[in-house]
Amino acid sequence: TATATATTSPSTWQLFGEYLISAKTCLGVDVPVPFCDVTVCPAARASNFEPNASLLLGGCVNGDRSQFFRLDLTSTSKPNLVPLTWATSAWVGNGELGARVQAQFGSQGELLIYLDNARLKDSHGHRNPSGLFQLQTHLKPNIYPARVRMKTHLHNATLTGTITGGAVNGPELLTFSLFAHRNRSALTPLNTASVLVVDVQWQQTAVAAAPTLTWVPDSEAAPAQQHVQVDAEHSNATRTVWVSSVQDPTAACNASCHVAAALQLGFDALTKNHISWWKSYWPAALVSVPAPHIEGLYHVEMHLFPSSETVLLHGLKGSLGPSGTFNLWPDYVWDMNEQVMYWLSAASNRPIIGQAMMQYMEHHTDGGLWMVHNYLRQARAYANGTQLSNAWGMIVDQVVGQAGKHASLPGKLRRINGTYNIVGCSSPEYRCYPPFESRKCDTQENCNYGLSQLRWGLHSALKLTAQLNRTADLRARGVDPAWWQSLISDGQDGHGLLAWFPYDNTTGFRLDKACSFDCPHRHFSHLLQMFDLELVDYATGTALEKSLMDKSLDRFYSVTCNATNWFNEECRGFTHCFLVAANAVMDRPEAAASNLTQLLERLVTPNGRYGEEVYMNSPWEFSSVAESAYCSAGALHVMLVHAEPKSGVLRLLRGVPPAWSNVTFHQLRTQSSVLVSLSKRNSRVEFVRLANDNLQNDAVITFHVADAAWESASALTSQPSQIAIKPNAGRHGCWDVVLPAGKAVVAFLQGTTPDLTIQPVPANPTTNPRFGYTQPMAPLH
Repeated sequence: TATATATTSPSTWQLFGEYLISAKTCLGVDVPVPFCDVTVCPAARASNFEPNASLLLGGCVNGDRSQFFRLDLTSTSKPNLVPLTWATSAWVGNGELGARVQAQFGSQGELLIYLDNARLKDSHGHRNPSGLFQLQTHLKPNIYPARVRMKTHLHNATLTGTITGGAVNGPELLTFSLFAHRNRSALTPLNTASVLVVDVQWQQTAVAAAPTLTWVPDSEAAPAQQHVQVDAEHSNATRTVWVSSVQDPTAACNASCHVAAALQLGFDALTKNHISWWKSYWPAALVSVPAPHIEGLYHVEMHLFPSSETVLLHGLKGSLGPSGTFNLWPDYVWDMNEQVMYWLSAASNRPIIGQAMMQYMEHHTDGGLWMVHNYLRQARAYANGTQLSNAWGMIVDQVVGQAGKHASLPGKLRRINGTYNIVGCSSPEYRCYPPFESRKCDTQENCNYGLSQLRWGLHSALKLTAQLNRTADLRARGVDPAWWQSLISDGQDGHGLLAWFPYDNTTGFRLDKACSFDCPHRHFSHLLQMFDLELVDYATGTALEKSLMDKSLDRFYSVTCNATNWFNEECRGFTHCFLVAANAVMDRPEAAASNLTQLLERLVTPNGRYGEEVYMNSPWEFSSVAESAYCSAGALHVMLVHAEPKSGVLRLLRGVPPAWSNVTFHQLRTQSSVLVSLSKRNSRVEFVRLANDNLQNDAVITFHVADAAWESASALTSQPSQIAIKPNAGRHGCWDVVLPAGKAVVAFLQGTTPDLTIQPVPANPTTNPRFGYTQPMAPLH
């Protein structure tokens, strides 16, 4: 919810709250160049500066941003955030077009509607901004102060707004609604119409003239790269509906084509088609937890992802942008961002989320083996034979490029003292920034980032070869399967002839053979073997592996996210996503929930997005990106349902703290193509439902429920009773079931008669349901 108000003059929007805005000086400190426009001064760190000291600003791009802080010491969200930047604005989109609404700074009664198309990229892969609409309400001066209240309706992806006049609860003067039309497949034979629909209705007595919608192209956008068409579907004295689109003018159907198709269908049919798509989208799965801010953000991300981009691989910005640093980064960044973006995909049971990624990976080799891991996870979740075969080819090609085909041609590996090594490697973006320059160490040999991907590739290639019966195909490519197997399973320690992950007994897993993890770093690339490639397993690993995992995670957190160290700007969004997931798979549920809460309260913006560069009060320096909000939903999936990497045991609620006494989830998808539902009420798991979505093959499942009564039970009741659930002979507290193809079973404790209803858990009235800067905001890098 956002509110805008004015002073006695109708000329400015007023911010709620106190902020220190800089010009030439900040708190008496002269700077060599003016601070970037509307940068917030470091009020909380004023004592760290001396008068007339010079501050190196790095041109307000990158560099050490620790001198910029926002003064926000409140423990709860501000009741009304004026949407003056993208971080507090509202969003709608259809996966190709995206629009955000915010107030025009310095103007009363004017809203800006930024419209972008995810397909519009330049030759370097940068997302180009398209432009904005100026929605001028033309309210009469005598109705000020005016207030704007906006709401995004997640169930149908529609944004509505109301402008009132006078008192807080004054009369409604103007209403508006926006949606980006989603269900294009319903327009056959047109099968187009990717359009933004803006519906404005007003009281005649409140306006001096009918509201107007004016397109203003972005100064950075080349006219040849876009084509905008705006038409009114109908207009009268109190209502206008605008239909618009921005497209590549060289496309077979440009903006005029899209708008014409939409107008032919008509406003009512457009609305019905749009709503029908979302009506079919939401029932696919449900997650409900007793932490309203976490549950709320989860559903916001499930709304924003398909709203932002589903026509291409989801980039840093998607269609809900770009802003700020769009000209600094390409939309696709492969060292971490793209990989964590799709953590939420497979388990969500919403194939539209992963669809564009799957199509992209089938035609590109970007992202390395880590990105192929996302492709394979999606293929396994849906038991898609064609995609599994595609994954086999992708992995084999990349493993051949690194490890060669046989012992006499070991690719890029170098044999030293009987062990094969990766020589010449890096740990992405690892730097020792001030004040840690003395800890600098240059990686050279056996970086865990590269070793983990190669080991995962070898394991996956051999496993898929056996599963798909493609040994002959592998040999036809000149590969000796025994050579690959020897790299990961031979040797005295059983780790194979390929170097194992470098470690020490103090810090745990190192960056490489020579360098320990000593400097704050938001990337967890040296810990991929822990998550999400999971080559070491806390549940079934050796005592050494468990000890190394504990030490590594504690070291990573204490160095990167140490709250007593004011220079902790490296503790970023996907840092927390990793911490959530790693703690969940290492039986630290309280820590997982705490890390997720920290992510939501200090790093996610009030509208459920995430940004990089400086701060939300400076839209010129703070750019909307996507991955670290989306990966929060993926990390929550890991807390709820996760398969052990070696045994395949389904662990239910492993990452959920006992304090979450009520939890419900429905149809979360696993790597075995099994849909899992569960209801926990009053601290007791009442039932578990397992459904085999594979219509061709039975599913052999072993599962474990984090509930003492289930762990100690000697038998379970199953419905139907013909599908037997038996205690696992090898692991206490685990249960075995063979699910016939296309069948489902419900399990519950003997002697109980649970309510077999999937329903949201009761909200905790004492918990703040908001998210986004409810705690002092963390520094941004």
